[in-house]
Amino acid sequence: MGRKIHVAVLDDGIFTGKYILPTLLHCVKIQNCQLQAPYQNPQPQRVTSHGTVCAAIIHHYAPQVQLSSVKIIFGEQRTGSPDDLIAGIDWCLSHHVDVVHLSIGTVESRDFQKVGAKIHQAAQQGLIFVAAQSNSRRYTYPACLSDVIGVRQRPIYRGPQYRMNRDALNCVDILASSSHELPLLDGTVHYTAICNSFAAPLITAKVASLMGNGQYPTTKEELCSLLSREKDCLAKEPYDPYFQAINNCVPNQQVAVLSASEFGKVESLKEKQFFIFRQKLTDKQRCQICCYKRRYFEPGEYEKRLKTKWTEEKTELPIISFATGKRELDKTFSLQMEQEIFAQSYYPAILSSELEDSGQGWFFCPPGIQGYPAACTIAKEMRPDILILCSVPEPRADILVEYRAGQFAVTSEEGVQSYSAPETVIRAVCGLVFEDE
Repeated sequence: MGRKIHVAVLDDGIFTGKYILPTLLHCVKIQNCQLQAPYQNPQPQRVTSHGTVCAAIIHHYAPQVQLSSVKIIFGEQRTGSPDDLIAGIDWCLSHHVDVVHLSIGTVESRDFQKVGAKIHQAAQQGLIFVAAQSNSRRYTYPACLSDVIGVRQRPIYRGPQYRMNRDALNCVDILASSSHELPLLDGTVHYTAICNSFAAPLITAKVASLMGNGQYPTTKEELCSLLSREKDCLAKEPYDPYFQAINNCVPNQQVAVLSASEFGKVESLKEKQFFIFRQKLTDKQRCQICCYKRRYFEPGEYEKRLKTKWTEEKTELPIISFATGKRELDKTFSLQMEQEIFAQSYYPAILSSELEDSGQGWFFCPPGIQGYPAACTIAKEMRPDILILCSVPEPRADILVEYRAGQFAVTSEEGVQSYSAPETVIRAVCGLVFEDE
């Protein structure tokens, strides 16, 4: 016998009067981190909203779930604050919510750190998140977090159809239909728009149904494994939700770097949450680490996915290449530049020649692969603002930092400038990147 699953829709409110909806368990508003509960709609004539459509889709495919409305989005422009999102997640933790639905998100990198930390904390406490990627297909929090079931629409899908996005490099796990026929109270039907916002509620409904069927899986990975075997899931090739390409959300002390021959250590290293393997695993090893329920990275699988997304197209994004020949110095430069870019509210994607750096959310640029086309491929998939190559020499980079004859040489369209101290290099590069800021 299953139980009723509690789904909270964090959006611009759920209104009655148009769609077939259940009685809401809770209806609250959080604005400027202030809670108003219960929340009464000040516009009684209003019968729909973005959140209302999301709720109607969830109810249409999973009529047994309990729904709550947490209003954190306001105004015609549908804007909200990361602090209100965090307060909404705290409300969900204290009100026995099972699944948080988010057809909202942020592409502002200044919001990433605190939103990501709260999502990870809540996921560790058992809260399940389903979130829509931005319609611009840019890197989106929280949809692109590895703790979240990220969803993007696919126009050719209809009704309950979806498939697992097994070649994703950006942690958007599922491509789903956003084309739904929703019955209205007046007997007519509403056809939803094609957008990511209305693809995610389908997956929320699927997740809630799986959780309520008595098995009650408790992690995103377990749910994705079950979703990959559902009848409405198309293209049922093997899906592995434990492989991670970026954004692992685990601190360095929880990352282990092993050779494939050291695989036997995985079971005993219970304090480690993420494993990076220096060589490709066997099918048996890959199956085993999934049984251990550990996230992992292996170069063979990554290179296969990168090849699937490969593009020879050029990119207009600025590329910075740190290639001094000193590995630790390149990493220090890249870390400092990453922080500077985040501080300017831009999102950088970093490619490194060192496999171990994938543990901090950097992309691996395997030896023998040219930096420029690899950067273009990541640019097309992730839609970042700036690309950084760490220990990847690339003459086509907009800014190339090398070490020559005891000095740092910074090559750009302005020519070659020489610097003697590492700190002056970062200031010079920042000046070139942000000169128009």
